[in-house]
Amino acid sequence: MAKGPRVYPWVSISFIETLQQVYGMKYTVIFIILFIIQGEIFACKYSVRDVAFVNLDRHSYQLYYVTNKKLSPEQSQAISELTKNLFNDSNIQFHSVSQEEFEDEIILDEKEEIQNPRLVLIDQEGRHFSEPARSKNSVTEKELVEFLNSPMREQLIPRFLHVHSVVLLLEGKEEQWNKRAIEISNGSIENVSQSMKELPKKIANPPVLLRLSQKDQKKEKVLLWSLGIDKPISDEAQIVILYGKGRMLGSVFQVPGLTQTELSHYLNYVGQDCECELDRTGMKGVMIPLKWGIQTQAEARKLLGFNPENDFIKEEVTRILARGAKRSGKTIEKKLFQSDPLLGYSEINIEKRSGLTPDLSPKNESPEIVKTSSKFAHQRSTSDELNQDKQGSNWLNSALFVFLLMLGVYLASRSSISE
Repeated sequence: MAKGPRVYPWVSISFIETLQQVYGMKYTVIFIILFIIQGEIFACKYSVRDVAFVNLDRHSYQLYYVTNKKLSPEQSQAISELTKNLFNDSNIQFHSVSQEEFEDEIILDEKEEIQNPRLVLIDQEGRHFSEPARSKNSVTEKELVEFLNSPMREQLIPRFLHVHSVVLLLEGKEEQWNKRAIEISNGSIENVSQSMKELPKKIANPPVLLRLSQKDQKKEKVLLWSLGIDKPISDEAQIVILYGKGRMLGSVFQVPGLTQTELSHYLNYVGQDCECELDRTGMKGVMIPLKWGIQTQAEARKLLGFNPENDFIKEEVTRILARGAKRSGKTIEKKLFQSDPLLGYSEINIEKRSGLTPDLSPKNESPEIVKTSSKFAHQRSTSDELNQDKQGSNWLNSALFVFLLMLGVYLASRSSISE
């Protein structure tokens, strides 16, 4: 016998009719309203995509202008004026320091003497991107802007607001893998597009595919570095999922390796309720370096229905992320998706996939082994240290429901007594 939708046995037509006969229509309606209210209260307020617009770490990157000697007051003043508003509304914090003041041994070899100024970008894991400044005397606005913006980021930012997610395809040297990557991406986008009407929270447009040619990859050094791509141009095609405020989901996927089924699973994750029993590790991926201007912020508030920059919203998101069970450093790659009958997910152990072919792909699709990086999007530790047991939240929800239920019974009882 096929299983029907889950219902509460005590909420049925016969039950409502009994309420109406015993307590009257007025208080039956009150009871039904209270039942609906509790459903709305416990409903998931934010989607995974919504959470990706909230940056709990205001500065995801630190940019240092390092010189071989301490700057004069005049030089410091000039740089201060130059950068005064440049890095506002961005996730990069700028510093101007001398080599003596700059004590990060990971970046500068002890024997290395800085002859010319350098610009050094550091992420939250201590990874660094370093290149020489173009002038011996100062730093120019143009070279600073390159850390904030690039041709591809100009295409990405407006799309983040209006589409489900972006599938970024980095073309490799082998054309056959580029074609295969396009097929996988378009097929996965089509799969997600067909199910978007069923999402808990409406998203106006489906995922889109953006392609980055080998030639254009040379102009995107900062962007690719932030995604963990140290070798920009490889033989294989590479795929990255970006969504929300430029947040990365999963790893850098390689083709051959990635299947359409698996990419579809990752894309489906973006539209789900963030407060349901999902692995929240995937909501903590790296954000690319970008400038999120005032107009972009205003448009995001309008489209999302809430202000991602609001401190109260950030507290809510912090609690949502903290509710996830502690995973001792495990990432979504190690435990990709829990079994979910609605989406058809099954648990996949990526760590043990080397040399194995999981039974995930359709029969007409050749099995492929997923190659993933050892790190999942350079996971941030901001919310990891806030992980707490979620019993407190569940207790509050249960108590509120019981209160509403008792209130309905009380009102119904008063109606019975008065009659």
